[in-house]
Amino acid sequence: MQESKTITAILVDDEQSVLSGLQNIIDFDRFQIKLVGLASDGVEALKLLLEWQPDFAVVDINMPGMSGLDMIREARANGISTDFIILSGFSEFSYAQQAIAQGAKAYLLKPVNAEELNNQIGQICLEHSKYSQTPVNQKYTQHLIDNYFNRLIEGKYSDISSISSFLQSLDLSIGFGNCYMMVLQYDNEIKEPEKMLHVLNGTFSNTSHVFWQIDSVKLAALFNISEETPFHLAMKIIDTMTSNGYPEPLIGIGDIVNQLTNASYSYGRAMTALSYKLFETNSRIFPSEVICTTAPTLRLQEIDCLPLVQHIVKRDKAAIKSFCNDFFNSLLYVKMPPPNYVYSMCYALFAQIQKEFSNIMQENINDFASSQELYQCANTQQIIDWLCNTFCKLSDLVDAIYGYSNPQAEKRVDISGIDDDIVVNAQKYIKENIAKHIKLEDIARSVHLSPSYFATYFKEKTGANLRDFLLQTKMEYAAQALRSDNQTVMEVADALGYSDYRSFSRAFKNVYGCTPSDFQNS
Repeated sequence: MQESKTITAILVDDEQSVLSGLQNIIDFDRFQIKLVGLASDGVEALKLLLEWQPDFAVVDINMPGMSGLDMIREARANGISTDFIILSGFSEFSYAQQAIAQGAKAYLLKPVNAEELNNQIGQICLEHSKYSQTPVNQKYTQHLIDNYFNRLIEGKYSDISSISSFLQSLDLSIGFGNCYMMVLQYDNEIKEPEKMLHVLNGTFSNTSHVFWQIDSVKLAALFNISEETPFHLAMKIIDTMTSNGYPEPLIGIGDIVNQLTNASYSYGRAMTALSYKLFETNSRIFPSEVICTTAPTLRLQEIDCLPLVQHIVKRDKAAIKSFCNDFFNSLLYVKMPPPNYVYSMCYALFAQIQKEFSNIMQENINDFASSQELYQCANTQQIIDWLCNTFCKLSDLVDAIYGYSNPQAEKRVDISGIDDDIVVNAQKYIKENIAKHIKLEDIARSVHLSPSYFATYFKEKTGANLRDFLLQTKMEYAAQALRSDNQTVMEVADALGYSDYRSFSRAFKNVYGCTPSDFQNS
């Protein structure tokens, strides 16, 4: 085995800020690069090139004294074989053409993209260590493959010549012709992905392919078509994983596309196919044929949501659950409709009910459930359970505030004997701020709780509905203000948030048995 060879480099730019930026974004440690010099003009850079003959140089094209292109010409004339990466603020093709003609490895536009620059540097480092067992070759080939093919499936590479150059530099077996994607998805973060990829590459060494890592829970495979069917190759992947002690992945298989540059389409189809795991909990392989092509027949506007609103108000949890089950079943117009349709319809119902009760309560109620929880549901039963639990929690919240489910309950509230810090502090805040049009979220914030949790906590500890307590406190404030003779009835009503005398008078009479005017006169 040959000894490890350190890769050497210089950076050249007439702007100090650019030189500093390059030193920050280049991954020197990852590629084991030794920075041997910095230069701010072409003449100074040429001296460094002659002295060090570095493996590569990152060079600005437009500098005083000697341009980047002139410096490369002089270096080549002196037998310097350094690889050059050119940086420029000019996008004109003629500049790039001249740079490539002088043997530049890459022509990148400013401001420099860190990932793009490191990918180019990585390829140079790989070429320099290609025929030796250096750490760069062993450790970072897969890293370069991951970066490159992830950008390919994002649709960021369409130039066949640049793709061909990359494939040749890494001796990858994948061809440009008909191909298709597979996505291997895991429930948890992948442990030792490099070892898993090594095992897979060994198993498929006689098949035209490439494997790489997409993210912490997904691997990817790209195959050229062969005599083996995609489904058979997917089964082979699962067998390989299990026989080597790794967990079984879920595998989505994309459509066959006519060339490598269209891999992003096949990837999208593989991901869509994977989403159908929502219905098939026992299957591990999802070919693109499972994707539903029949358009949905139901829209949310066609569903009568009034019964659900009534069930929530009455705190009829059995009826809530029955409505949710019937609603979900109405979405199954085929055995496996598009999962995104199912999720979006369930979210639309949630959003509509949330808006309805926000209007009723004149509060922004958005803490009793999270739509993110909906999209984390892994199967249909979890979605149904989420709908049922969400609307039952909302029902508890409405009951804690208004008590509509028990209209005969005693409205007079006495919590003076309750020894609970949260209740005592909330009561104090309410009485001190009752004339400031306070809302549920204000009270909850004063005791450091979420609005929905505070409302149910208050009901649990006091046995009283928050609305009744607020109303009683308002009327106690009104009675005290009316006794003083310093305010008119309408001034008191306005201070408590009542826009008309009739509503205020009715509320006052419910507590004191007479109108505010009669109370003040007496």
